[in-house]
Amino acid sequence: MFFLQADLSHNRSLSFITGLKVFLPYSVPPNNFIQLLSKLYPELQGLMMSTRVLEKLSMDMLLDFSLYLNALYLCNYMPYAQDEHMPTVALHSLKMILFPQCTVSGSLSNYLIIRCPQLETMILQLKNDKTQILSIHLPY
Repeated sequence: MFFLQADLSHNRSLSFITGLKVFLPYSVPPNNFIQLLSKLYPELQGLMMSTRVLEKLSMDMLLDFSLYLNALYLCNYMPYAQDEHMPTVALHSLKMILFPQCTVSGSLSNYLIIRCPQLETMILQLKNDKTQILSIHLPY
């Protein structure tokens, strides 16, 4: 089972949820979960997703299936893109990305900047042995 947390009015269906916090256990492949998530929450604008073990996650799929997403928080993932050099699909309106405890390549950063021209903030958080956190804010 996985854990979902969201604000939900009693008068609305699940499709109107715009913000979601998700914790995935070991047995749930994140790419399959993203496809399910896009069907359940088509108007999702903010997503916080974390897992216990380092998992690969396709940014192509996440951006393709989450068209209205403008804020993304991924914890403990290895995000990747199929075509890191030049995206061949439509541009995305994502504005903010936070990657705590993630493995992110420079080519993925370039991919996101090209694919998401409205991207204002990308924050990478690095944790050392003494549990101090170094935050790197891009583009500054």
